[in-house]
This record gives sequence, structure tokens and C-alpha cells, in this order.
Amino acid sequence: MLRDHPPIARLAPARGTDATATLSFLEAYFSSFIEGTEFAVEEAADIVFRGVIPNERPEDAHDVLGTWRIVSDAEEMYRTPHDGATLVRLLKARHSAIMEIRPDKRPGEFKLADNRAGSTVFVAPDLVAGTLD
Repeated sequence: MLRDHPPIARLAPARGTDATATLSFLEAYFSSFIEGTEFAVEEAADIVFRGVIPNERPEDAHDVLGTWRIVSDAEEMYRTPHDGATLVRLLKARHSAIMEIRPDKRPGEFKLADNRAGSTVFVAPDLVAGTLD
């Protein structure tokens, strides 16, 4: 049924608008949610737009805020790698910025353990760099 109704291409909102801020918020919110950091939408909005960091979950709040800062930064999002080595540096720099207050997550470094979603095991940690070249 979906094959009969292809998606409609839409232009991205102009950078610096409320629509861009909202789109960046949704990207940060759902990215964090997928990774297991869950907040009510209103609480996440308070974190991102009003700087309200909950005392009981400051690290989780910074995950959402750090992601939002990256994806809402037009200059950062226009940076595109032209080779594998540049891609790896870009990914590590962004991860470092997002995870800066979580030293246990090894900001800016690849994971050492397998990444799983249910019964699916993704690329083994020692093979990640090779898949990005």
C-alpha cells in the first residue's frame, strides 16, 4: 500500500527559524529516546529551550542538550566529510561534544562492546573504523 503513495519531497526550513529549532529539537529528542534517554516532551523542551536541567538526571539532560546543540548548529551541520578519515574525525568530535560530561561513555571514542538492538548485533567494535573508510 505504501508503494502506491511515495513520500512528498519537502524543502528544509530556513536555518535560524522556529521551524529549524523545532526540527532540531525533535531530532535530538528522538535520537536520545532511541538510545534509552527518555523524558516527557515538555521536560525535554524545558532542558533545550529554557536551560532547566533536572537535578535528578543531569547527565541524561546533557545528552539531549548536547545532541540539540550539534543538530541545531547550521555551521556544524554543513560540515561534510570528503573521505573516511575526515568522517571518523567528525563523528568523534560530535560524540565528544554530546558526551562531554560522561567520561564513562568515552566521549569521542568508539565503543569497546558490541552494540545491540534486541537480538541484532551490529558491527563489531574492532571493525567499525574499517566500515567508514
